[in-house]
Amino acid sequence: MTLSLTLGVLCPHYTGVGGGGFCLFWLPGLDRPRVLDYRETAPAASKPGMFSDTRRASTRGALAPGTPGTVAGLAELLEHHGTISWERALAPGIELAEKGFPTYPNLRRVILGRLKMLSEYSETARIFVTETGQGPLPGQSLRQPD
Repeated sequence: MTLSLTLGVLCPHYTGVGGGGFCLFWLPGLDRPRVLDYRETAPAASKPGMFSDTRRASTRGALAPGTPGTVAGLAELLEHHGTISWERALAPGIELAEKGFPTYPNLRRVILGRLKMLSEYSETARIFVTETGQGPLPGQSLRQPD
């Protein structure tokens, strides 16, 4: 769980609390492996064909996101099978977000590839777009203090 939450800070293009996932686990005392499915779900108001007439509506804008499942799934794992507190599970990711970490080459490539989209939204631009309108350079600290 701690790893999943921390990777959401380090690799926001791969994972994070705005998505979902699966967890396969086998704990002592269980007779077989278990699976927890906490993938995103379609919002209650969604309906078949709702994206057939609109270009890019399934990837951009208010209709695009599903209902995230990550936090609920990780909470279930922690509540029923965990051995640490939420505070302890969140601590490494919070520390990295607040203090920052060096931008690594793949993250820079991803940011540059999505620079136009990231620049369209003030919150993502504040984090991922530098004052010169580019992404952070390799090694440059990337902070997400909020």
